[in-house]
Amino acid sequence: MQDYIFFDFRPRITWLYPIWNALNVTTNKALREARSKGDATALGDRAIAVATKLAILGTVVGRFNSDYSKLLKLATDDAERIQVNRETGTVWSLVNERLAYELLADIDAFIFEARSTYEILGKFLVTFYKVIFNQVLTEEDLRAILRDGGLDVEWTTLLRDERVLFFHETAPWLALKFDDEKSEPHELLIVRGNVKTLDDPESFARLADYNGIYSGLANGLGKLQRHILAEIDRYEKSGAPN
Repeated sequence: MQDYIFFDFRPRITWLYPIWNALNVTTNKALREARSKGDATALGDRAIAVATKLAILGTVVGRFNSDYSKLLKLATDDAERIQVNRETGTVWSLVNERLAYELLADIDAFIFEARSTYEILGKFLVTFYKVIFNQVLTEEDLRAILRDGGLDVEWTTLLRDERVLFFHETAPWLALKFDDEKSEPHELLIVRGNVKTLDDPESFARLADYNGIYSGLANGLGKLQRHILAEIDRYEKSGAPN
């Protein structure tokens, strides 16, 4: 009897299902053989890693959304004191001080997991193209696929830069942006340094920028899935992979 047990992880991520289904029913001999050869084990390992990472990233985003909702409620409840802070240029001391650090932890986790998911997805696709299509795929090839599909890939640069900054240079901080004519918070800002003002737009990122990372990754997954399925279909009609 072994003295350990593994956890039962079932990510329930469906992104890979159409791809596996297409390979399982293919009539192309070369694709069938590629799917069943020894290297396919490494491909399967990459696939489960992608699915698990996507599940982790979804968990991180869910935690952030929950904590952000708490912050917005706290800001509404503390509106009078926040107004004084705005008028006097002083900082807002949260009643629940821990919530600010929970949000920072959520943001740190999002940056790490989003970048990690992006890189592991890339490794899966490189392995997939090598094993199934006998092709060499680079990161620039992947970006070209997304661009050709009409998708913006600038989020990949932002994600890379934010990861480098907050993992090697400094810590993130937070601020709330308000509309001049409204008392409720307008937007969460992720501050990139220990600054006294936010006059420099490069000193912070907007929550909308991070939402763009998440939606860019989600849209990219959809485009890449469709591209792979189109490639499988092309091989079905034209014969063996090049």
